[in-house]
Amino acid sequence: MATRRCCSGSGEEGPARAPVHGVLLYATRKSWSCERRVIAKAEHLADKANPRFVVTSLPPDTFSARTVYERLYCQRGNSENAIKDLTISRPDLPHYKRTSHCPLP
Repeated sequence: MATRRCCSGSGEEGPARAPVHGVLLYATRKSWSCERRVIAKAEHLADKANPRFVVTSLPPDTFSARTVYERLYCQRGNSENAIKDLTISRPDLPHYKRTSHCPLP
């Protein structure tokens, strides 16, 4: 079973690939009640730019931009990919669609 990774970080980075992490504040005109912290990761691959953005409410004095992106966001994506791989490789296992809008059975 091959597990997909949502982020690099396994020694593949070099001078041309080193990501830059930053923070900006963003607010919508109507749907958000306040500004949100946005983590930006800028990286340029061999043939194109590869920007990524994550909106978070985690406090900046506790979680740096790089920590939020690499240790929380990427790990969450890796976990989701592992679950997806398991459900594809083992269709005999029961699985439920669970979202934040739907309580667990």
